[in-house]
Amino acid sequence: MAIKAVANEFLTISFLNNELKIKKQNLQDHLIYLISVGDLKGKYDPRLGLYYESEEAIKNLDEDELEVFKKMNFRFYTVFKRFKSFTAMYGPIIGFFASLLAITYYIFIFTGGNPAVFAIPILFVLVIVFYFIFKRGKEEKVKL
Repeated sequence: MAIKAVANEFLTISFLNNELKIKKQNLQDHLIYLISVGDLKGKYDPRLGLYYESEEAIKNLDEDELEVFKKMNFRFYTVFKRFKSFTAMYGPIIGFFASLLAITYYIFIFTGGNPAVFAIPILFVLVIVFYFIFKRGKEEKVKL
């Protein structure tokens, strides 16, 4: 169950040590025993101190990320992975709005603090939203 809870489909001995408060050598011995009797279907890599069930998990392994993962607790790691996937999905959108706000701020500074400048990003966003609504409505009419 623990391996299913981790998004990368692998567990490190250091992670289990931090979470379970059991000595690393005891964890390693129990892990090897459970694999040898068939209770665990995965494999253990003593070089990395890593238990995994999927070969894909090892192929996609980043050594630097593994070192960070060994040192953090599970809750923080899950929040970190969610934030990482969120920024991977919405990073370009966030970057677009950040650059739009930065440009607006510099125009605000160059105009001597004119508050009407803040209408520029609002109008720009509204134009984009209306464009996509109009485009979607046009596509739905074509499908009918």
